[in-house]
Amino acid sequence: MTQRPESPHTAAQFMSKKLITVSPKESLVVAWKIMREKRIRHLPVVDADQSIIGILTDRDLQRAIHTEFDQSGDVRYTIERFAPQETVQDYMSSPVRFVSADTPLITVATQMVEQKISSLIVTDSDEAAGIITTDDLLWALIRMLDSEKEPNMRKLVSSLMVSPVGEIAHRLSNVGI
Repeated sequence: MTQRPESPHTAAQFMSKKLITVSPKESLVVAWKIMREKRIRHLPVVDADQSIIGILTDRDLQRAIHTEFDQSGDVRYTIERFAPQETVQDYMSSPVRFVSADTPLITVATQMVEQKISSLIVTDSDEAAGIITTDDLLWALIRMLDSEKEPNMRKLVSSLMVSPVGEIAHRLSNVGI
């Protein structure tokens, strides 16, 4: 088996550094508004000590949206309304998955694909430093492709497909991302 050279790209290079968090006791309406206003799909959940104890995603919120059905069982309509008593802790995912800031990007992508998750919290010296999402991986791919422009595009594409970037793209494609 041929050993591939280690990728110089790490989680820290492509993560979103500003973590926007929410309390587990917060209402789903407030969490939904934060995600809409900030245009994010992942909201880390922190306890009173600011330790990350879960993550709320846009998919979690979609599960919480109430749908009304007609008598035949067909969807009558779906509205973005949450039950007032439901909180973030009722829908958040836990435990949260972490990677260190120096984790190679290929390892980040592989973990996401294998675990069927769309984000990882990035740590540096055991402190949360950011979050890396599938969107960040796609932006990384775009930047890598853009920075590698050559007159001979066929040579570029062929070399990318056997590189860690090509493997990331292939794995993301295989899971429908």
